[in-house]
Amino acid sequence: MVATRSKRSAAGTEAGTGAKRQRTTTTSRNAAASQAPRIPAASSSKATTSIARSSSTASLTSLPYHLLLSIALHTATGSNSSYLLSLATVCHTFTDAALAALYNTPPLSPPSRAFALHTHLQTHPHLGHLIKSLHLPVEPLLSKRGAGRFDLAAFLSAAPGVREIRFTHESEHPPYRSAAAVWAYPDAVWDALAPRRLHSWRWNGEFAASMKPEKVAEVMRMPCFQSLRRLSVVNADQLPGFAPELLKLLPELQELEVESSPNVDAAFLAAVPTAAPALRLTRLALINCASLTASALHDFLLSPPCHTLQSLSVQHSRATSLAFLPALASTPQLRSIDFDGLYFSTANFYRDTEPLYPSLLPAGVAPHWPAALQEVRLRNMRKWEHTECAVLLKSLVEAELPGLRKVQVHCIIPDLGWRERARFREGWEERIVARFVAAEAGAVHKPKPQQKQKQVEVEVEEDTSPRTRRRARAELQDEAETETPVPAPLYRGTCGRSDVEVKFDNIRPMERQYDASDFLDVERRRGRARGSEGDEEYVE
Repeated sequence: MVATRSKRSAAGTEAGTGAKRQRTTTTSRNAAASQAPRIPAASSSKATTSIARSSSTASLTSLPYHLLLSIALHTATGSNSSYLLSLATVCHTFTDAALAALYNTPPLSPPSRAFALHTHLQTHPHLGHLIKSLHLPVEPLLSKRGAGRFDLAAFLSAAPGVREIRFTHESEHPPYRSAAAVWAYPDAVWDALAPRRLHSWRWNGEFAASMKPEKVAEVMRMPCFQSLRRLSVVNADQLPGFAPELLKLLPELQELEVESSPNVDAAFLAAVPTAAPALRLTRLALINCASLTASALHDFLLSPPCHTLQSLSVQHSRATSLAFLPALASTPQLRSIDFDGLYFSTANFYRDTEPLYPSLLPAGVAPHWPAALQEVRLRNMRKWEHTECAVLLKSLVEAELPGLRKVQVHCIIPDLGWRERARFREGWEERIVARFVAAEAGAVHKPKPQQKQKQVEVEVEEDTSPRTRRRARAELQDEAETETPVPAPLYRGTCGRSDVEVKFDNIRPMERQYDASDFLDVERRRGRARGSEGDEEYVE
């Protein structure tokens, strides 16, 4: 009897094992049949569609090539070539799109990659059409300090599909104090670019200092520059012959970016509408222009070249305040505005990073926000009082911005103590979140009940003078008496909670902001980098 039961048990165990093996084999076959990850399919009422669908999911392998290429270009950030190479080996369907994204902007640093790519293009010339953008580091690849002589003209000839070319150097990036590169545009570059149709070009005045103004104008008249849509100019004060009249030579120009150019001032911007009457910009970026004032920018935004503006960026310009905001009424298509009040010293041995304007938002200035705005970035705003900050924030909260997707506000308020600043932050952060964050993106913030004027308590830092404390106390009491509740908006925003960033502090903007990790001992930092705890503390 016992033997019979043992045989039945063994038979059942063997049968279960066989069924389990059969299910495992079936699962493995299904997984091998479709190695790509799956995403939920979009619902559609049409019976015919180009994308294959199952009951609830659709395979990435069934997506068209142009969609896979867009996904690969969007997910590959910077020079992350390892990610694209891994994606190319996941599935045969992803190979073409991943390699096309890799060749679109190939990484050329360190120089060994550039030499290897040049050699590869000589043996596989058909791949040269996949290269669309080149960011060529001047040092150490092109300068004499580099190891070996890189044939730039031959490399450009091997990449006939190039539409964007940038010669990059450390001096072009913050803090803009690196030594100039010992390099100049070779004449062979212009011959190699002749048969192309460029869409983007970046001039650096340091590389063109030896050129004559007539040569610069001749280059701008070349057929390859007639299709130029985006022009970037760095160190324009050193570019021979750079004037508003040069913009007239580019009939297709839509985006203009000027960086580290002190000659871009009121006279330059005022001459642009007359020198280039057909110019219509969709993007304008003015970065680290020391002579640019808010009044000059205000007048330029009112001119015809800016009526079609969709993106405006003003960064690191010491003389530019927010007094240009009322002129945004003439740019109804504006979708993105970016302002950064962080400034950099011109030398290491002294500090000249203070703003050159008397007030960030002068009295009587009424900011205007176009209804088409999708991104608002206002960073490192300083040199103003909390009343002026309240005017700016109130105008932003009360504006009708149904398409806003991202809000970043960083206000530096020096005239309030930390307790008063905390109350100020809580009130405005709550109003901004309640106004722009979508209802389903997070919990609805209920406004706090208003306190009576008798319950208003003002606490000021002890290091302030009695006169300052009395003035701050009187201003806050007046605000408590006159402040009326803001009516609830007719609609909530469309931003996610992580897309709304509000920050109030009294920190001094620095080129590098230190945090707690910078003050750890060396052994602990090394241990954290290795994933260990470092040396243990000594205990007697």
